[in-house]
Amino acid sequence: MIFNLIEENLKKSNPVVLVTVVDARGSSPGKQGFKMLVDKNGRIAGTVGGGSTEWHAVNKAREMIEKGEEHFFETLNLSPESTETSSLCGGKVSFFYELFTLAVKVFIFGCGHVGENVARLCSLAGYNVTALDNRKEIIDNLPDEIYNRAIHFDYTGKEAYKDLGITSNSYAVVLTHQHISDYDVVKNIYLVCPDIAYIGLIGSKTKIQKNIKKLKQEMPDIDLKNLYSPVGIRIGGESAFEIALSIVAEIQAVRHGIEADHLRISYDNI
Repeated sequence: MIFNLIEENLKKSNPVVLVTVVDARGSSPGKQGFKMLVDKNGRIAGTVGGGSTEWHAVNKAREMIEKGEEHFFETLNLSPESTETSSLCGGKVSFFYELFTLAVKVFIFGCGHVGENVARLCSLAGYNVTALDNRKEIIDNLPDEIYNRAIHFDYTGKEAYKDLGITSNSYAVVLTHQHISDYDVVKNIYLVCPDIAYIGLIGSKTKIQKNIKKLKQEMPDIDLKNLYSPVGIRIGGESAFEIALSIVAEIQAVRHGIEADHLRISYDNI
């Protein structure tokens, strides 16, 4: 039943966390093999024993959904002296948490030659790809197999960004055909989701410095730690495919916390 519920929720794009009791000792109310399914609002089905221990597990699962954390393991001490729960039963219980969600979302703003190649590579890598461009003819001619959504999009409207579903676990690549459009996209992403995992912005150092200076003037408290500009890592090559490969490699490196030779400049003195 629980696995049917996981499938049903994923079809509706609702992320869920499966909590499993993998070990239980002493007087733990949850027994090995107990399972519970949690969505962003709380428990959906199953149990890991009830009481404060289950409440703790529900809160941890909801936190994982919010942060996009994929796996977590913990052992809780259930003695009366424990600060982890208010349980009085004694014993210990170990939980394994597993997040079920659709593929990590990548938003590609600007789908010319580089953008199309980024979409193709991201699709092959298993990402959920949203392709956006303000040129309808570009969107209409994108190959269907390289994206999950293709949107004819006005880069200037903040409200439209709210409907895209950008979260702290999302990645955005900004490759529009106009300097001012690049700025509009980056600014609106920061307004809607300042803690997005990654924003990759293409451009020359001069144009990037100009955009960053303007961002800092209009948004004095902005934190640019998630901005990678110039976008990509140093792998060599200047073709549209090679640039796209550099960008997708950078997304992979950021996602998995791997050190890489990023092309981005320092923004400190801009």
